[in-house]
Amino acid sequence: MKFFGNLIKLIAEIFLVKWLLNTFKPPGFFSWQTLFWLSIFSYFMSVLANSSGLGRHFLANMGWLFLILMVAWWASTAKDLKIGGPNGIHLAPWITGALLSVYIFEILGSNRGQITPETIIFWPIISALLVAIALFVGEGFKLTAPPPDKRQFLVILLGTQVLLSCWLQFYFVVQNWLEQYPSMLADDLSESAFLVKLESPQSARPRGAAILDLMGSELEKQFRDMPWSQVERVLLPEERNKLINEVKQKAQQIIAPVEEDKYWEITDKVSSQGSGYNLELRAIWQGPRLKPQQEYSLAKSCQMTQVFPQTGNANSSVTNVECGPVRGWGIGNPVVINIPKIPDIP
Repeated sequence: MKFFGNLIKLIAEIFLVKWLLNTFKPPGFFSWQTLFWLSIFSYFMSVLANSSGLGRHFLANMGWLFLILMVAWWASTAKDLKIGGPNGIHLAPWITGALLSVYIFEILGSNRGQITPETIIFWPIISALLVAIALFVGEGFKLTAPPPDKRQFLVILLGTQVLLSCWLQFYFVVQNWLEQYPSMLADDLSESAFLVKLESPQSARPRGAAILDLMGSELEKQFRDMPWSQVERVLLPEERNKLINEVKQKAQQIIAPVEEDKYWEITDKVSSQGSGYNLELRAIWQGPRLKPQQEYSLAKSCQMTQVFPQTGNANSSVTNVECGPVRGWGIGNPVVINIPKIPDIP
């Protein structure tokens, strides 16, 4: 089986090499195929050149220029790259503009081997400028004014491409907002004129819910089987505030930090319940929201009860902790709070 696999791979490579030679074989010296091989030659020479030398950068840039000129030449002669029939809009400027945009931002140091938002944002404008240059350059590469019937087309083209670039930039701005403020997805975007929230199998939860879940898990780990007398001391206001701050810092270290973390205010309240205590954690969202007159919060309750072990000293008791699910904004009904401060109960 390995022999047949290697044989098929060899045959495929032979056909690929044959296709490349037939497709990129220059029909003459003055052809786009020649530029292709010059680009390949410049690239390999830059690889073999000194990595820190000026010659390497010169050869690499020449390879880019040959490649851009080759694509522009090939695309302008391709008859299938038109929208709207034979007299429609040719896609050659946009194909060349995409490659030119990558090259420009690679030279500026923005790309670093990746396609950045700037490359996509400026792509329509660069493509429109290529169309404008073609209209202003006549025979013999002399500058000429475009015909009157082309001037209106040029104004509309430049305007639409600038508008498209603005929309592309707006898209990346919104994506950056959602990355730094993921809790915005939990808000109601149905009345937005620009944003459409696509339905997903799992609705977005506010980030505060993840923080409270991690804090609840950490509290369960620390309080479980702790002597009951020690729990009562820890629940005193001063010790409790210190504990909540430590647990909050641990929770924020587990999840990747984002910009919105500083807008979550964590408060706590202790109340007596039965033979134990109820520790309620509340995460209040102070960040951007559609209804700034309201404050949205999330709550999580942890029930602490006194348990007497079956073995050992009958007078000693330990703690059993059970934390309930997070409830509130983005999960159930919003918990709107209008009170200034929740009093501490020792």
